[in-house]
Amino acid sequence: MAAPAVNPAEIVDRNLRAAMRLYSLATKRGEARDYPGLTVVSSGVDFSVFNSAMFTEPVEEAGVLERHIAQASVHFHARGVGWSVWASDNRFAPKLGGGVEIFTRHGLRRIASPPGMHCDCLAPRERAPAALDCRPVADERTRATFAEVAALVFAVPYLVARAIYGGAEIWSGTMRGYVGYFEDAPCSIVAVVVAAEAAGIYSLGTLPQHRGRGFGETLMRFALEQTRAETGIGRTVLQATKAGMPLYRRLGYRVVSGVDVYVCEGCG
Repeated sequence: MAAPAVNPAEIVDRNLRAAMRLYSLATKRGEARDYPGLTVVSSGVDFSVFNSAMFTEPVEEAGVLERHIAQASVHFHARGVGWSVWASDNRFAPKLGGGVEIFTRHGLRRIASPPGMHCDCLAPRERAPAALDCRPVADERTRATFAEVAALVFAVPYLVARAIYGGAEIWSGTMRGYVGYFEDAPCSIVAVVVAAEAAGIYSLGTLPQHRGRGFGETLMRFALEQTRAETGIGRTVLQATKAGMPLYRRLGYRVVSGVDVYVCEGCG
């Protein structure tokens, strides 16, 4: 019997849910709970993108979406933290149109719609690797460095980034981090999460003064090469930014889905 066809959009969604779940390991107050059709993840830090609600089953009716939002709202309000919904478009029945009106009515504001991208095998290099020293996140110093670069690249308050990435716990699961150094100074970061038989790329970023020099591609390729050597997995997925799209297309990624990110107004 032939193996079932791989659904790239489903792989992107499952990998994203696994990655977001890891934020429950960031602090002692973190937790992840599974409800019918819904997973909620609390990091224990009051910053909306690190406290998420995600749908695990197709949402066919408006009433089901209303119940999911209400359940997530109760969960996060009880903890006094801001929260977000990461809604993959392959989870919604066409008649719901992504549920935008329902999210808005419940005080959730859409802040991003990154396309989900999938690649079975990276395209060959078109240029030599950048002069970057790539190191794994493996101790207190590299964890702190990852947090410092993340705060600057993604406009996250430093204390929040340190609370999320500075401890050993979040790196104790399936997330691996890497820091790129140029002339012994940190300039780029990336995290890889292996789930759903794919290596998911997250938090790829380079400090503004070092962009345009190929550091992101070099660090990303290094991280994926390490992951493939350890796991045998070559398929990769990610959620793309507009700025990163040219690089990802050149590497062989293609858009297979979309994710709408909503945040709760006035929470936390």
